[in-house]
Amino acid sequence: MNPDGIKIFNNVALGIEILGNSVIFALYVGRLAGGRQYAGLRVWSALVLYGAVYALKVTVLTFPGWAAIVFITAVLAAGWTFCRAARPQRVIFLVLSAYCIQTGCTLIVQSINHVAFDAVAYRIADMKTAYLAVRLFCAGTVALRLAFCSAVSVLTGKLIRAKLSCEILWRELAWLVFIPLIETVFVNVIYRMLAVVKDGTYFELYEMYPSFLAIIPATVLLVFAGVMVSVYICGSMRKLEEERLGSFVRERQIKELERRIAKENQEDEAARRLQHDMRSHFMNLQGLLARGEYDEAMEYIGTAGESIRGTGFGINTGNPVTDVIINDAGERAVSLGIEFRTDFWYEKQKNGWNLELFDLGIAVSNLLTNALEACAGCVIDKYIEISSKIHGNFYLIEVCNSFCGEIKWDDISGLPVSSKRQEGMHGIGLGNVARVADKYNGSMELTAEGGRFKAVVMLQKII
Repeated sequence: MNPDGIKIFNNVALGIEILGNSVIFALYVGRLAGGRQYAGLRVWSALVLYGAVYALKVTVLTFPGWAAIVFITAVLAAGWTFCRAARPQRVIFLVLSAYCIQTGCTLIVQSINHVAFDAVAYRIADMKTAYLAVRLFCAGTVALRLAFCSAVSVLTGKLIRAKLSCEILWRELAWLVFIPLIETVFVNVIYRMLAVVKDGTYFELYEMYPSFLAIIPATVLLVFAGVMVSVYICGSMRKLEEERLGSFVRERQIKELERRIAKENQEDEAARRLQHDMRSHFMNLQGLLARGEYDEAMEYIGTAGESIRGTGFGINTGNPVTDVIINDAGERAVSLGIEFRTDFWYEKQKNGWNLELFDLGIAVSNLLTNALEACAGCVIDKYIEISSKIHGNFYLIEVCNSFCGEIKWDDISGLPVSSKRQEGMHGIGLGNVARVADKYNGSMELTAEGGRFKAVVMLQKII
């Protein structure tokens, strides 16, 4: 093979490498940047943009790799944010970590390639063997680099999907991108030192300092480990923060339930006293009518009627906790023009059931709060249905409600993302329902279809 053939072979290998890098980059960034809804859009746009930029870099324009990645980051972050396909913080972190992985793998492969070439260089006896060696090392370098890059991307991607939600706060982003930025500086310094020409003399880093053949790959591996540790720590801190906030909300809900139950008990006590005094009321009324004091009798009836109306019993669910919650939700629904239907019943200690009433109250309260918020965004056909039933050793709670608009689901928690929640906060209410289900070895299933949202919570009897 002549030098022109070697050049063509190298160009083909470079094209394959750019294509492979584009595919790895697009799958890594596009699939991890958000949910499944826009995954195709993200993957294809990342593939085209990355491939086009690096194709221009090696054919027409000359610019450093960091400039290319800055341009790609800006375009993807702006475009996907505009299309609501991803949030900019997550895009920035994913692009920078992908660049960190690619450049780091390149340094590792270069070190391996240098050692391997030195091991076989003395066996090259003629030009034919030299051309063959060049082709093999070129193809091997591309294949090994793509393999390393794919492996590290898969491992890092699995950790990101497991530990990081689809939203990354700006303060979290500063922590996450610190190591990739340091690695970028390190890589650019090493690239400038790999081969230097000074005063007409060619210096090669690995020839002058052979220890760097081990130091550089070890440093890159430490960088990869640092990125993964950063992701793990950030995800763990987010989880602890959400659990703390969930516990705080749960405690507030329990205190509110206790307050409302105490108030309801006072009203019930007043109603019992009124019932006890009904005979006296009738005797007094009979006396007024017998004496012909009709005006006084009408006034007495009005006063007694007001006190009776003030102690209405409302919806009875079998226990005071859900009595308060469902009655309050029903009143709020009526005030918002929402049709409220209930077939809910739970009586503690009946048929061996011993669910904690406050756990049950947390679940029912959050389900109905979620339903009320969803219905509030609708103009017509607003309804909420809550029912319960016993199926073997399982107690089922089902809440159905109308909703309008689009529901976005969190990839990590599987819960719907509230449009009004603060940045970085997850669905605390439904998250607490899921925790109650877990406590009783049950589950929570959420579905949304045709303008109807359905939540089914299954709690298992504790024997």
